[in-house]
Amino acid sequence: MQKSLDRFQCTLALHGVTANFEGALIIEKADTYYAITLPDISIDYPGQSHLDIGIISINALPSKDKGLWRMRVALPTPMRVTNPLKNESFNIHLPAQNIEAFWHGETDLITSLHADFQNIRLEDAVSNQQITIGNANFNHGVSNPDLGKLAEYRKAQDKWLARTEQNNHALTEEDMKTAESLFNFYVGDYAQSQESSLKLSDVKIREGEKTRLNINDVDILASLKSVDGGLLDVLSHTEMNGITPSQTPTAPTDKAGLPSYAKSTMHLTKLPKNETLSFLKENAMNNLALAIFLNNPTTTAEQLKKQVQTSQQSQQKMAQKFTTLKNALASAGSEAALSLETGTADDYTISLNMALKGDETAKQKGTGEVKISLQGYDKFKKASIIESKALQEKMKQENPQSPATALPPEMLFSILETIGQYTMGEDGTSSLDIIAALSKEGILTINEQDVKAYMALVLPVFMLMSQQFSLQQEQEEATEQNITAPTE
Repeated sequence: MQKSLDRFQCTLALHGVTANFEGALIIEKADTYYAITLPDISIDYPGQSHLDIGIISINALPSKDKGLWRMRVALPTPMRVTNPLKNESFNIHLPAQNIEAFWHGETDLITSLHADFQNIRLEDAVSNQQITIGNANFNHGVSNPDLGKLAEYRKAQDKWLARTEQNNHALTEEDMKTAESLFNFYVGDYAQSQESSLKLSDVKIREGEKTRLNINDVDILASLKSVDGGLLDVLSHTEMNGITPSQTPTAPTDKAGLPSYAKSTMHLTKLPKNETLSFLKENAMNNLALAIFLNNPTTTAEQLKKQVQTSQQSQQKMAQKFTTLKNALASAGSEAALSLETGTADDYTISLNMALKGDETAKQKGTGEVKISLQGYDKFKKASIIESKALQEKMKQENPQSPATALPPEMLFSILETIGQYTMGEDGTSSLDIIAALSKEGILTINEQDVKAYMALVLPVFMLMSQQFSLQQEQEEATEQNITAPTE
């Protein structure tokens, strides 16, 4: 347990953050478990901000699996953040909590973590804002960890931390091998899969006594899996539902333009593991070497010149590894899918869907399509124009001398309608779609038209609209000057 605290302290130090421990680590044996009391923990951040965490209590019980401990954890509350002036600026209240983890002592690995919180309260004393969360649930799991490999990574981590404490700015070949082991550790190369999820419900953002925003629930999921054939599967998903803003200064009654939900999903499948990690590792090692070198106060101009040359050689290696990765993605038929969507329950839906696929027979080693779709386009357009004009009017009242710099929303929507395909459904619902595609022949199209033809169509329209907008602004300014000019 002491080794875990030392690693925690040294790891933060790598990022210029200081962890302070006041008091001793206390371990007491009870009937069937161990009662563990950690030191009073506080953290100093760059810029002199300070976080008081407090004393964490743990009850640890040996599990049926060798070396694995079942742990019940109690976090202190409140945790307080003070600003450089030593004033309390942020408080974190965790009044009701239930935290359980399984911890492998020898490798210092949490194989699973389950945490439930109720009535969380985050208070910002500076802005007088408060975030409350009715329920929060966090889960993290690691499946089939290679404990032998992980033990080797931990040795590398301890070796690197000891090296950092010596403030050594000279990187040896052995140091680089240690750093590469750490890279493998941090990307989770020791486990078949890792998955984390966070669920929040009844989220409210308040300013003083007034509620500014309600969110019924928030779901976040992230996973990394190794699959057969040396491939990777990466997934992330975020979703918010039941978003109900309070009345805004610009639209106190009309809520048609405000979304009630939002969600996004990214899914990468059939990623070639070796080539992907090799490319990422080359980039990480180059950045690490350069950062350590630049932080050396004794660096000479000649040494800096040599390091720049080394960095340039590394960039060439990265270019080669990227070409290798690109070919591997095509050979494996790797796929990338991205989906974004927001809207209201009844008025409109905005979505973006992207699908890319590796293909050895394609000219660019892959094909793809990006589709932007707006269902309920007319309602969205109307609500957006109302909101935009109300905002411009408010800004003009606050600063009458400030000139209008943003393009009018009507112009932006005209450009969208020029690019996109507008349709009206039988139910009276309008939609606007913009589809960009890359074919196997390497041809890029927008709505099945060559992109060059689209550019030739859109640019003249945009230039004409911009000229009309500039002329309108000049006329309005001249009119205002005539109105405000003194009379004899």
